[in-house]
Amino acid sequence: MEDSIVTSKLIKEISKLLPAAWSEQTLLSRSLVQWLTALVVLILALVLRKLFARAIIFGLGNIRWQGKKLGNERFQRLALTLEWILPVLGLRYALIYALDLGSKANIAIDILLRIFFVVLILLLCDTFLQLLLRWLEIKNPTKLTETVQLFYLQIIRIFLIILGIIMILSLLGLNVSGIVTGLGIGGLAVSLAAKDTLTNLFAGIAIMSDKMFELGDLIQGPDFEGTVEFIGLRSSRVRSYDQTEYIVPNSKLTDNVVVNLSHMLKRRLRLSITLPSYVSREQVDKLKHELRQFIESRKGATADKPYIALESLANNNLTLMLQYYLIALDFRSFVTERDELLSFVWDMLERENLRVPRSQVHLLHNENVFTNND
Repeated sequence: MEDSIVTSKLIKEISKLLPAAWSEQTLLSRSLVQWLTALVVLILALVLRKLFARAIIFGLGNIRWQGKKLGNERFQRLALTLEWILPVLGLRYALIYALDLGSKANIAIDILLRIFFVVLILLLCDTFLQLLLRWLEIKNPTKLTETVQLFYLQIIRIFLIILGIIMILSLLGLNVSGIVTGLGIGGLAVSLAAKDTLTNLFAGIAIMSDKMFELGDLIQGPDFEGTVEFIGLRSSRVRSYDQTEYIVPNSKLTDNVVVNLSHMLKRRLRLSITLPSYVSREQVDKLKHELRQFIESRKGATADKPYIALESLANNNLTLMLQYYLIALDFRSFVTERDELLSFVWDMLERENLRVPRSQVHLLHNENVFTNND
């Protein structure tokens, strides 16, 4: 009511500044003064929207946290949302009070703009929550990692969406209390139907609380191995080395043994070299010496002493076991190192003429055994 009185006075004051004909001429049953007033309000709202947002961002940016200014760069997304507030308020004022389109039209416009304003408020809440989590991360970066933030933001956003739906239904005149009561009665049926979803949700919370893995970690499960790209409320996504995406239910990750390869302090490289039975003791010692020299020359190997020893004797072949550790944990570095090691072993066996025969033929005649090696 007060807004209508203020608007009427504003229109009268503007009418005094304009020719009298403007008050008499109409467009769509509204005087030109009313249209001009609505246009001025909208233009002012659009012009001042950036100034309004920047003023708030400037004030927040000067707040000190842990002895440091937060800085305006943290509020760029917030500014985009704040820039919509004045245009929405200006549009509401222009349509309802300046033009006064009628009671039914005013009610419909008011409801639509209120719904839009509710969406803006929810977006502001979401942005403020992200900023709050970022600030808490500064205070305790080990507990509130980026992975934990994203997971709990998903839960908070679900509650914000539910709250927004309830507010919008209330604006539309629906009986919200009856709907909430109905949801309470049907809650048992919903919980039974969504048993697996709830199990995965609690499994996701367990993953976060136990810090099993985070985004970017390399993990290995019963049926998959790859890098964690997303941890959701119901499932997590793992990208394998061949770029296959595995969508794994969270309950499967908590119910099975999952190896977090990113938590390794070093990565093992193990190789078994098969030698023919006619290899001499001197050749074996020479191979061990050359392999040890090769490993010691590798910049990617740790300072741990490598293991080089005979492992088994079977099928007329000797097996020489080689094992050492790498500093880099990523798969690409591991494959590169393994490739260079295999190339070195191949050349070494070629020089010593110790390649394993491709086939062995045993001829039995007069109780004498003849062996032909290709």
